[in-house]
Amino acid sequence: MLRFPPIHGVCDIDLVDFNQDGLMDIVISNGDNADYSPISKPYHGITVYLNHGNLEFRKSLFLPYPGVLHTIVKDFDQDGDLDFVAVSFFPGDLKTSVAPFVYFEQKDGKFEAHSFEEAYFGKWMTIISGDFDSDGDEDLLMGSFFIKQFSCKRRTCTMERLQPDLA
Repeated sequence: MLRFPPIHGVCDIDLVDFNQDGLMDIVISNGDNADYSPISKPYHGITVYLNHGNLEFRKSLFLPYPGVLHTIVKDFDQDGDLDFVAVSFFPGDLKTSVAPFVYFEQKDGKFEAHSFEEAYFGKWMTIISGDFDSDGDEDLLMGSFFIKQFSCKRRTCTMERLQPDLA
């Protein structure tokens, strides 16, 4: 099927009917960068492999995203097409051109990357989505080991910093 060398850092796989043809396609996040050489790699990112039947998958989309660890594929903006949200552990500061959280919004078949300044307060390693507040839209919960609590709702974010125990 699909094979990659270890340096590709495949760390997340999802099955989704990306092109809505009834066949499950593969979405891979490959950005695990800490084990061998912690530098930006041009092949790290989010890749969609379309299913052509009989276990034949062909690469159809690549979104470069160094250090990406986890990706969720859903129609986050409720416009009928699939978008991505993803977290990256690698970059981690405002000086880099890569944000630790990115929302890739699909518009007319192309993807536009969005992030926000508060995303830099964490070292994000995981993300889940669901309608946690039962209001009919998708909410996100991100996991980091640098802050205690962080949440976003309708472009408004709140956070509580983790205070070190000095006792």
